[in-house]
Amino acid sequence: MSDTKVAHVSRGVRLAMGCLAAIWLYLFLPPMASLQLLRTPASFWILLLPLAIVTLFPSRLLRAVISLLASYAYTFSYYTNHAGFTALRELLKRERKEMLWLLQQHHLVDPLATQLFLFLLAVLFWLIVYASQHRRLWILYNLLGVMVLGVIDGNTKVHPNIELVWMLLLFAIVLSLHGLRPILAEGKMFGLWGLRLFTPMILLFVCCAGVAFALPKPKAAWPNPLQHWITSTPSGVGRSQQTPEHFVGYQLNDSRLGGPFVENDTPVLDITESFPTYIEGQVLSTYTGHGWISAGINGNEVSNVKLNQVVYGGTSDALQQFQTRENIQNIQLVESLPTHVLPAGYLLKKVIQFPMQVPAFVFDHLQGNLYAPQLPVDSSYTVVSEQLIHPYQTLAQHPISLNELNIELPDSVAEHDLQLPAELPRSVYQLTQKIIAGSANEYSAVMDVMHYLQTHYSYHTQNIPIPGPHQDYVAQFLFQSRRGYCNNFSSSMAVMLRTVGIPTRWVTGFTAGQEISSGDNGSMPTYQISESDAHSWVQVYFPGYGWVPFDPTPSYHMPFAPNVTAGLTGLGSSHAKTPASSPAMKQQNPTSTRRRAIPIPGARSPSVKASVSSQGTTFPWLALLISLVGLAAFMVVIIFWGLRRRRPERTLRDWQTSDGKLSARPMVVLIRHLQRVGWLPNHRQSTLRDLVQLGERTRAGREGMLELVRTLELHWYGKQPLGRRKRERLLELWQLFYAGVDRRTKKGRRRNARTR
Repeated sequence: MSDTKVAHVSRGVRLAMGCLAAIWLYLFLPPMASLQLLRTPASFWILLLPLAIVTLFPSRLLRAVISLLASYAYTFSYYTNHAGFTALRELLKRERKEMLWLLQQHHLVDPLATQLFLFLLAVLFWLIVYASQHRRLWILYNLLGVMVLGVIDGNTKVHPNIELVWMLLLFAIVLSLHGLRPILAEGKMFGLWGLRLFTPMILLFVCCAGVAFALPKPKAAWPNPLQHWITSTPSGVGRSQQTPEHFVGYQLNDSRLGGPFVENDTPVLDITESFPTYIEGQVLSTYTGHGWISAGINGNEVSNVKLNQVVYGGTSDALQQFQTRENIQNIQLVESLPTHVLPAGYLLKKVIQFPMQVPAFVFDHLQGNLYAPQLPVDSSYTVVSEQLIHPYQTLAQHPISLNELNIELPDSVAEHDLQLPAELPRSVYQLTQKIIAGSANEYSAVMDVMHYLQTHYSYHTQNIPIPGPHQDYVAQFLFQSRRGYCNNFSSSMAVMLRTVGIPTRWVTGFTAGQEISSGDNGSMPTYQISESDAHSWVQVYFPGYGWVPFDPTPSYHMPFAPNVTAGLTGLGSSHAKTPASSPAMKQQNPTSTRRRAIPIPGARSPSVKASVSSQGTTFPWLALLISLVGLAAFMVVIIFWGLRRRRPERTLRDWQTSDGKLSARPMVVLIRHLQRVGWLPNHRQSTLRDLVQLGERTRAGREGMLELVRTLELHWYGKQPLGRRKRERLLELWQLFYAGVDRRTKKGRRRNARTR
């Protein structure tokens, strides 16, 4: 095989290794996105693809420059609205200010946070590329990777099954490339020889994968020891026989909804405001069939908002043609909230006081969220929000025909706020069509769906099932359980309206809470919001008006609206209205003395200690014992493997301590080492005579190795004893030879690393 062809093959192997490393690293991004740790994982190929391509070139400086440029290209495309040098200069200036703010205030914000994450991702990529070229390190990285994905699979609602399979497949492919490198160098990978080599391997893989895919997959037989430990502590929450009870409260991850919960009245916020209102937390646009996640956002769909600047100016979130009044809210955190979305009343107009020096807030035009640094406990900020005044009356007086609705929708609303999963059962659409059959306009259709949910389904917090992996959350509530709490009602209303072309968004936040200070002497009243006030509702888009909130949960209503729990059939109907109670006071439901909403899996409540002891559960000693035995066996295998592959010079102790016949082990280990580093061929049996010619490449010399071989042959085969001087001479020649092999091998590795 010519040197040119060898060089081409070497570059091809490097490129293959780079692509495999990029895919391996990408496997961690979708689970992180499911855990709401990042968004749009597919966009990270903007960084990973150039890094994979640049592995063709051995220059480390070039690799570093491309890594830097690719990371900045990603940030530039995501956080700037126009191209050009001016936009790049503004981005760099903004990151410099955020770096100074990070050093002074110890708070990290975007785009600097994204930039640093991309730098870390690039460093991890090159570490994985390096590991892929060293078998032991590659085995370690894959062991750690499988452990990380396994922890995510066993202790969260995210199950990266596909990622685990791909990781094991990439692990085997990279190890195969290591074994094929000598064959590649000899040019035997092409033609009929290569076909004979790969055909059985591919057929075996396809057969094994097909059988594994076709076999039935029973559910896990062993309980999760970590989850059992969590629920078995004195402060833990007990488990029912059907579904686990969860802890009520505000949460950021709503990708998997369902299940019952227990009460918790821990205070979260103290709000001093002109009048009580719902507190909006997070708005989400994408329904997955199991819950809600954020829509994919790029730089063109966000903007910077400074202190005292109107948040929604010039966007589709601005309210139009409605009467509003300003509500000044001073919000103090009593407990930490796990979110970067700034909680405030709807509609948030501007932030007029913030406890940190923030260069700018980030406003999400797709969903109407305002992002800010996460605040510590006892910190406070002041916002101005706009409270709607009787918006339902305005909408009823100016109806929008359902036939004209799609024509008047903005492009971003039509693209993101009508989204539905392909697996959504058609029965949801058929039910909605039946409900709105008599509705002539959008408002009447919205009210008919809300009234149907409030009158045909019951509010409960216990015995609420968790949908299965192939079961839709909304369909399960509508057609099977027919009982639930705010998440069930609000998600069902949002999805049902989308099936008939009405844009909706799903909102999580808090109801108005309880008044703790009446605000005498001209001061504003103060309301305390607890975890039990966590709630969810719906926003519906009306062309020419904006996003209007609706609350379909029975016995709840928006603070600005009258009681709309009865007699809602559309325009022209006489609604049977009951007097609206104070927004801070909730109506009682026969099934619960107080509303509870939005469960957080795995949380604990001190109020249910008795429920644990009454379960009579026992610790899974058998599972723990099997796990410990498996871990011990694994450690024994690793230690044995390490001893088997110990350095050859350590075997000389057999010669140094023996007074009789010398052991053959030092020479056997030496020959295996020479085969491993490529000095001797692997495909045939090697003898002592093969070492004589190799002596010329070391300080032992050919004559020295000939002396070593003859002395050992006479000793082993001729039964000739060895005196002290001959033993010392054998040790000296062996060490000289091995030192030369080791030195030349290290030089070769450094030279190969430079060429890569």
